[in-house]
Amino acid sequence: MTSTAPASIETFTGTCPRCDAELYTNYGEPQCLPCGYVDYRAAREDPESSDARPMRLAYRCRYVGLTPALKDRTMSYHYGGPEGVALIPACPWCLTDMTPVSLTGMRKSTRDLRFVCPVDHRITVLGAKGAVEGWR
Repeated sequence: MTSTAPASIETFTGTCPRCDAELYTNYGEPQCLPCGYVDYRAAREDPESSDARPMRLAYRCRYVGLTPALKDRTMSYHYGGPEGVALIPACPWCLTDMTPVSLTGMRKSTRDLRFVCPVDHRITVLGAKGAVEGWR
């Protein structure tokens, strides 16, 4: 059985001319997350030609752990669930939605949330007072 990653709002569109980081398209213009560059020359997609699915608002946060190889990796997340208040991150490696798991065997901090994807990638989301600070 094969599974494919769901289509994301944000799609990779090239590299930034300022800092050579990846550009992501969200709401029509490709933008660079590290330096803030936005390419306004890109053609906007006609909203009438897109599919009728409602778009979910996606956010991105940076890796804040100790591994140097992951320092430039970002994770996107959105809020969903029955009342739209549950945090649903996308796996930074396979881009599928992750599900929450418990912190068994560990001292549970009120600000740490642990998630796992269907491929068994695991992350911890760090936050304070309802805001996401980063992931590790």
